[in-house]
Amino acid sequence: MALTEIHRPGTTRILVVDDDPIIREFCTKILNQAGYRTLAASGSSDAMWLMTSSSDPFNLLVVDVFLPISPTLQLSPIQNVYPPVNGDKMVCRMLATVPELHVLYISSSSYEHLLEQGINLGTAPFLHKPLDAETLLRSVKATLEAPPLRLNVPQHATSSPDDHAGRSSELAA
Repeated sequence: MALTEIHRPGTTRILVVDDDPIIREFCTKILNQAGYRTLAASGSSDAMWLMTSSSDPFNLLVVDVFLPISPTLQLSPIQNVYPPVNGDKMVCRMLATVPELHVLYISSSSYEHLLEQGINLGTAPFLHKPLDAETLLRSVKATLEAPPLRLNVPQHATSSPDDHAGRSSELAA
């Protein structure tokens, strides 16, 4: 399947979320060089703020499974209303309001270790760190070509992508 026009480099917006600045900068640099429009956040609070404050929606979330749940430095100039959560919980909250969002999980833990910890990523694509440029780009392309990840979310949890107030309240829940 070919990339749709909306998922081509140059038009695709990617949000990279990782607490490791080296991984975050590596992913951002590689994806920007490939022509993707990429922003980065160090934790879930900033990522959820970026997701809801942007008028141009993100197409793909590249997210570390394990994110710090203690408060970190915020991007938002105002008090951030989004509580820090792990990557898998953040994804559930984002997909509840932005169901067309594609997700690519990354972690330094193996997939088997995640399962042992009770973290089931379902059918979501997964990359084990350390990452290399070729694998990252190939995985991003494959993730964008596949249907978005679907979670079982309550019907009331969905809202229009243009409904920032609805998105904000759902992500903060």
